[in-house]
Amino acid sequence: MPDFNLEDMLKRIGYDNLNPMQAKAVADGFLDCKKALVCAPTASGKTLLATLAIIRNFQETKSKAIYVVPLKALASEKYEEYSHLLSQFGMKAALSTSDFDSSSDDLVLADVVISTIEKLDSLLRHKVDWLKSANLAIVDEAHLLNDDSRGATLEIVMVKLLNLNVKLVALSATISNSGEIAAWLNAKLFQSAYRPTKLVYGICADSKITYFDKEKGETGAEKLSSKDSLNEIALRCLDRKGQSLVFVASRRNAESIATDLGLAIFPKLAPGEKEKLEDISQKALKTFPTPTMQCKALAACIRNGVAFHHAGIPSKQRSLIQEGFKKDRAIKAICATTTLAMGIDYPASYVVVRDLKRFTGAFSEFIPNFEVQQMSGRAGRPRYDKEGVAILMCAPKDREYVLENYIYGDAEKIYSKLANAAFLRMHCLGLIASEYCNSFKSLFLFFERSLFAHQYGKTEELFEMIEGVVFELREMGFITERKSGSLIPTPLGKRVSELYIDPLSASEFVDFIKLKEPKGVLDFLYAINSATEMVPLVSVKRSEEMALFAEAEKLELSKYLESHYDERTFLDKYKSSKLLDGWISELTEEQILGEFGLPPGILAARVRNAKWLAYSISELAYMMNETEVYRLARRMSRRISHGIKEELLNICRVKGIGRARGRKLFNAGIRTAEDYAGMAREDVRAILRA
Repeated sequence: MPDFNLEDMLKRIGYDNLNPMQAKAVADGFLDCKKALVCAPTASGKTLLATLAIIRNFQETKSKAIYVVPLKALASEKYEEYSHLLSQFGMKAALSTSDFDSSSDDLVLADVVISTIEKLDSLLRHKVDWLKSANLAIVDEAHLLNDDSRGATLEIVMVKLLNLNVKLVALSATISNSGEIAAWLNAKLFQSAYRPTKLVYGICADSKITYFDKEKGETGAEKLSSKDSLNEIALRCLDRKGQSLVFVASRRNAESIATDLGLAIFPKLAPGEKEKLEDISQKALKTFPTPTMQCKALAACIRNGVAFHHAGIPSKQRSLIQEGFKKDRAIKAICATTTLAMGIDYPASYVVVRDLKRFTGAFSEFIPNFEVQQMSGRAGRPRYDKEGVAILMCAPKDREYVLENYIYGDAEKIYSKLANAAFLRMHCLGLIASEYCNSFKSLFLFFERSLFAHQYGKTEELFEMIEGVVFELREMGFITERKSGSLIPTPLGKRVSELYIDPLSASEFVDFIKLKEPKGVLDFLYAINSATEMVPLVSVKRSEEMALFAEAEKLELSKYLESHYDERTFLDKYKSSKLLDGWISELTEEQILGEFGLPPGILAARVRNAKWLAYSISELAYMMNETEVYRLARRMSRRISHGIKEELLNICRVKGIGRARGRKLFNAGIRTAEDYAGMAREDVRAILRA
């Protein structure tokens, strides 16, 4: 076994030494323990510990490591970092974040696989051979066990990893019940409050900022000279050569505040910064062939040194914002929605949480303490700042609540999100279909290792839910129970599990495929929008209801109304189907934004989901020997992918030809891949430039 020289290793990856948190963890045996939970504030250096564990694991065992993150954007960022950093040790990094119907066999050559939670769960379901060579798993952002949408899947993945008996390292921001989570994992807890930059909290109320230290209490106050407190705070940060992050409650707020802030910041920019920002602005405009209103608004903000960031921003523009903020440091402020705090890995000198309340549909309520800690933790750029400043803005009447709950209060405890019938339905089928479990007894034993069982002790309620879910899966025709008591997947059930879709969605797809009546485009799109994966649907305004219902009735879609509890659900599904129909009828992103109020980033996410569901319908139709539906679904999947009318399907088979180029070529008489192959390259370029 080769010696692991820590000092040499640090120098090779660009570090002179370990910080106090890292040094204590290594001294306490972090690199030697089988299971570890590292809890420390954002930017405290947890990732370096994980990196050292990966390098040492490779040098000593030549085995593979898996690095699990919650978001594709974070996975891509980690992949770029590791591709360069680990290559000097003879290691190859690989990225695996999409295509749930693939075992990704090419990953066998990688030494470190960076994956999202859902993709790793899919790979575990496929029982890919290369997973047997994995000896280490890093689970980043482990506090997401508490997340309503991802928590249950992360818990299942971690139980599977525990059963694989790999070395497990979980990384998390500080959580109040970290001891309980460590006990569940049978892991050694490495906990620290260390931050490379001191964090100063401030409460801004009524044009006055009061500063606090968690241990010392109130440390000072200052009166703001302007009524526009937010702009003044951002300008103070800029005067100190810093950058700021502003968190707000909605997309609309992010855009409007970024616009106002840009007008204040632009005069402070240096000539070289303005030149760089103009370049980024032009690139943002060119993201789409025809820029949307949102593209133009973002480009204008960037030109002024500010960006807005929310779910409606497409990935290419997010990359531009990231480069302009982190690398070039020309973008001086980002206004982002609070719900995207987890997906923004941008340290800033100042963090301003402008909106501590979020509208829940009925009323506004204060956001969790943990979210505020996540946002505040981004304050302080280790290479540039001696301290980070996190300012929480509120009305004077809420000042005491903010002080007690966010500055002096503890983050919420992490609790299992597993006791949910929808999650259990999907994961029970996955466990049975992939042969992790083949009886009620083995299912119960699996779930006895869950965080839910560890926290609540009595598992009767969970076992009753599992029995109910298994009965439901039997009724759907996805599993069968033999006289011996063994549970086995049907061929259809196994395919549903591999496709990684909700069995309830799959059951509705099966019913749709069985329908003997003709299936038009809108019927097909309505079936897609009936899947749980398409929630939230495009909402219908009260003023639209009568017109939409009349439309649906004329198109003979009102027949689906009887399958819904209310007319509202039916109309939401119909409007969501209209949206997809607009997309495959070649409406531009700008037209869809205007007609449906859906920005490009959210449209892209809906298109990805719809494409996958159309593909899933084709696979189920194939299993059911329904060839006509299979062909229709395949065509629909490709149309949704490109956003094209049926007549462009052939020309869009050519690599690099999408909806815009395909339409230009088609209109010029080049209608098939064969036509394209017979054209001179100069003639093709001339057509595309026109």
